[in-house]
Amino acid sequence: VGAMIFVPSDPLFLSIYMQIARVGAAFFIIIQQIMLVNIAYNWNESWVMKADKANSENEGSGKLWLT
Repeated sequence: VGAMIFVPSDPLFLSIYMQIARVGAAFFIIIQQIMLVNIAYNWNESWVMKADKANSENEGSGKLWLT
């Protein structure tokens, strides 16, 4: 970030940098969304497996599920 102080503010460079930053930001947001959905699905799968295991062992109170 500190190195950006030494980058010239030439309009040609600024235009190119702006386009690269837009594409990079869009790519970053897409990757974040994919990771967020993946984490949510994995978390849900883990909790459903714990709930099923607790129900099959007649411990539906959540004693096993919450540990």
